[in-house]
Amino acid sequence: AVQIAIRQAVQTNEFLTLMLHAQAQGLDPIVLKGIVVRSLYPKPILRLSVDEDLLISPVEAENYHRFFLSESLTPDEPETDVEASDELSYHKHDSPTYIELHKSPFTKSDAYGDCNSLFKDAIKRAVRLSFDDVTLLTLAPTDHLLYLICHAYKHFLYSGVGVRQVCDIAIFTEKYGEEIDWERIVHDCASIRIDRFAAALFRV
Repeated sequence: AVQIAIRQAVQTNEFLTLMLHAQAQGLDPIVLKGIVVRSLYPKPILRLSVDEDLLISPVEAENYHRFFLSESLTPDEPETDVEASDELSYHKHDSPTYIELHKSPFTKSDAYGDCNSLFKDAIKRAVRLSFDDVTLLTLAPTDHLLYLICHAYKHFLYSGVGVRQVCDIAIFTEKYGEEIDWERIVHDCASIRIDRFAAALFRV
């Protein structure tokens, strides 16, 4: 348990350093869940994250690709067409750093592709939060809660929802409940037919 916590601390530190370097290069991605949710826990290093998810504009994909290569990160699939792929992942050798780069919140899918319709203007509403003196761009509270619900739904369809995801939604709601547009949450979930799923998550 101690080794896992240390690994998380190293991963967080390396990620924040990577984001500082990205910002110095004029790159400013939107951070999804990961450190944003982890920071809400009483002991953040005990809330484990496998990776960090970044939302970017599709036109910037090649710039991010070159930046990650310059930072000694390796693409998981070197032969992938950077311009054509909806999602790209990078890891660092002998390091816990693992980055998933998204051109849209969710990949195209008949099962959950409708989720993307809820985030058309999310980038325009993005906000800045500070983590250990590093300021990062992330989704506004209502958008982020919708993202957490949709992300849980995606996992529910393909691999199952874990208690960690339910805890993330609960602790995020506890922190930002007064800032969240609940009418929009209900409306948007109903619009893509996941309102009963969302209700079940909150009941849990």
